[in-house]
Amino acid sequence: MRKYLPLFRWMTSVSVGYRGSIVLCTVLSMSKIILGWCFVWVSKWAVDIATHEVDGNLYHALLCIPCIMVLEIAFGAWGVWVAEMRNVKLDNRLKQTVFKHLIDSEWRGIEKYHTGDVVNRIEGDVSSVVGFATGTLPDIFILLFQLIGSFVMLMMLDQTLAWIVLLVSPVFIVFARLYMRKLHKITRSMRDSESEVQSQIQENLQFKAVIKTLEQTNATLERLKQSMDVLTNKVRSRTKLSIWTNILLSSGFSLSYFLTFGWGVVQIYEGIIGYGTMVAFLQLSARVQRPIGDLSRQIPVFVHCFTSAERLQELLQLPAEENEPLPDLCPDSLAIDFEDVSFTYVGNDQKSRQIFDHFSCHFEPNSSVAILGETGVGKTTLIRMLLSLVKPETGSVTLSDGVCKQYLTAYSRRYFSYVPQGNTLLSGTIRSNLQMGSKDATDEEMWHALEMAAADFVHELPLKLDNPCGEYGGGLSEGQAQRIAIARALLRRAPILLLDEATSALDPETEMRVMDNLVSDSVHRMVVLVTHRTAAAQKCNTVLRL
Repeated sequence: MRKYLPLFRWMTSVSVGYRGSIVLCTVLSMSKIILGWCFVWVSKWAVDIATHEVDGNLYHALLCIPCIMVLEIAFGAWGVWVAEMRNVKLDNRLKQTVFKHLIDSEWRGIEKYHTGDVVNRIEGDVSSVVGFATGTLPDIFILLFQLIGSFVMLMMLDQTLAWIVLLVSPVFIVFARLYMRKLHKITRSMRDSESEVQSQIQENLQFKAVIKTLEQTNATLERLKQSMDVLTNKVRSRTKLSIWTNILLSSGFSLSYFLTFGWGVVQIYEGIIGYGTMVAFLQLSARVQRPIGDLSRQIPVFVHCFTSAERLQELLQLPAEENEPLPDLCPDSLAIDFEDVSFTYVGNDQKSRQIFDHFSCHFEPNSSVAILGETGVGKTTLIRMLLSLVKPETGSVTLSDGVCKQYLTAYSRRYFSYVPQGNTLLSGTIRSNLQMGSKDATDEEMWHALEMAAADFVHELPLKLDNPCGEYGGGLSEGQAQRIAIARALLRRAPILLLDEATSALDPETEMRVMDNLVSDSVHRMVVLVTHRTAAAQKCNTVLRL
């Protein structure tokens, strides 16, 4: 159980800032329980009056019952409203926390997780943890309150019966430790399988054009079916375990109810109690049994929540990037130096591939540099080093302004603007995509950037800057999306512009227009172009062959 303590502390810390509403909901639930006990006493009172066991006004007793019911409904509705509003805020806050940490973490840390798996954790596991902090823990306290109170009331009526009901019902609890251990293993495996299924669905939808054109629909469905069959088997194992434990628990409850009923009938037969007390016996017996049953049913909830917490902690424990503020460099005269850099990729199969071996080079301020080379020689890796996404194993990559020199960190990205390979537009509008480069950019500045990127076609679109873009720039061609991405990078106005095959989808004429504009603008910034095209490279004043 010790391994659960850190997870337990973390899950309880999630509710900081919302504990007042948790206390309010707990008080409302306890009030409903107290009203339930009042209902038991009023019911006994009404039956005793009706059977002439006691004197009193029957109509007054009957009038109390709907009043109690109305209060229970009102407290219940109030509690649901408070809980729903609180939970959605907490859920959003924790999702934002996990998402921010993933964005701020080292690039090569998150890379080992499939995007579908990460989304599954953020969506499903966050909700489980929030539910534990705001619902499960208060529910346990409420159930214990109900159990103790109902047991005390039953003791006041009949001590022997109270102990029989309490001791017979929780037979299942004896096996709780073994049950939790086995259930935790099954639940963790099941959640991982759910992530695998979601990852496959997401990836297959993303590359549906490839699947269709290669006529791999049936093969893809078969792989998905195999993953789903694995998940089904794990769900089957968990369900079997739950069914057997529920059978054991229900048997204890049935025995307890039989003993309560039999005890009450015998007491009535012998004239020891009246019908009102018998009604109270049955109601209180249920109110003792129900919290015991609910407490036992919290065991799989506990296991599910702790499993979710484990999966989220794996993400939150990814190392964060070094992002300490550094003294500002002069943006007008920045130079880049690679000094004796070595770097090796280690794949998931633990096989290594050396990319750089004691590599050195120098990029002059306000120059235009083309980087050429065959696939796999390290062109994109060089860009990743400049953006501090990966670090050299030996040697250094530095920025200097002629006076100061700094090693590159995540903080250094303020000096870079970047256009990666492929279509990198987000769903929204052309305007919203351009505003990622500069949220305060005016329409005039946006149109100028689009002109520099040879994206004149935007003028012809029905809504121009406000024309919608689908996922991956849906509705635009690959070349159009690339030009908008270049315009977005230009709006950032960083002193160094990195282009990683950013003109690969452009026709030669358009590519030359874009390159002419970028190179002519290099008096204001350094341009680093990764390309396979010799014609584009010839527009730059320096060519680096890897």
